[in-house]
Amino acid sequence: MNERDAEGRRLFLLRHATTGPAREMGDDADLARVLTSSGEAEASRIAAHLSRMTDLSTLEILASPARRTCQTAERVADVLAADGPRPAITTDPALYNADCETILDVIRETGADASLMVVGHNPGLYHLVLKLAGDAIDAPEFASLTQGYPPASLAIFDITGDWGDLRPGRADLTGLLRP
Repeated sequence: MNERDAEGRRLFLLRHATTGPAREMGDDADLARVLTSSGEAEASRIAAHLSRMTDLSTLEILASPARRTCQTAERVADVLAADGPRPAITTDPALYNADCETILDVIRETGADASLMVVGHNPGLYHLVLKLAGDAIDAPEFASLTQGYPPASLAIFDITGDWGDLRPGRADLTGLLRP
């Protein structure tokens, strides 16, 4: 574990992995959409890469109750459990198709001790990434953020202060993973 991990908090904003289309219209059909085999592989690859980057022993996962986000969260937790403790997963109905401010409110209310992963949906998750990243998207390594946030994208932020204080200027974009 590096010094930054020991002292600060890390926020991981993960868009659910690739899904198939809804077979019917409406919220119930959308909530039931599942990952494709490609989506399952994407989630596993992101988790495997993440486990090699940083200590995740204190990670907690918050997910939208949609089946695709729960599957993504479960896949990530399963992969991470191979190298350490399995992260606890909590679903929060407020995260389903939430806008940027709602996601931010959910994060601020969390009781997570250290690191937190939110598994959610676009466009709200993408808008939150852009809001927290600020001018960091001008850096060459993050420039792809200007082109969208495809399935299984993961933004990593180091956080200054408590979750309740999270706002632009208190988050430092330190990593971006794509499937």
